[in-house]
Amino acid sequence: MSEPLSVFWWRWLLFANGALLAFGLALIFLPGPMLGYLNVLFFGSPALPPAFSEQAAGYIVFIYGVMGGILAGWSVTMLYLTRQLRRGDRAAWWAMLFSALIWFGLDSGASVATGYPANVLQNAVFLVLYAVPLAVTYRRLPAA
Repeated sequence: MSEPLSVFWWRWLLFANGALLAFGLALIFLPGPMLGYLNVLFFGSPALPPAFSEQAAGYIVFIYGVMGGILAGWSVTMLYLTRQLRRGDRAAWWAMLFSALIWFGLDSGASVATGYPANVLQNAVFLVLYAVPLAVTYRRLPAA
């Protein structure tokens, strides 16, 4: 184990995890406002494009709900890793780093490949919430 994470960076990561959890839960429990937000992000308007059928609109709400569940579950795992990192667990630092980088790379790559690059901006906000404390605390890790 390395030196424990400072209270400041621990709280930063708690905030990041809370934001991720809130976003995921909002996708499930506030589908209307979240659909409007994501429609603006992806389509430039709070309304779905007129070409979308009612069935397609329902499927989009379903997919956002599934995504919300995945994000909520991921945030709980990240909360556990934050707890372990607070105790100085080097493996937790690496797990958080790889988890965030793999998510960002795959999600952002898929966003660009499918024609929705605006999602990369939203992803970048969450990545920065994790990257800043991880970058700052890297020097606290003992040499491998």
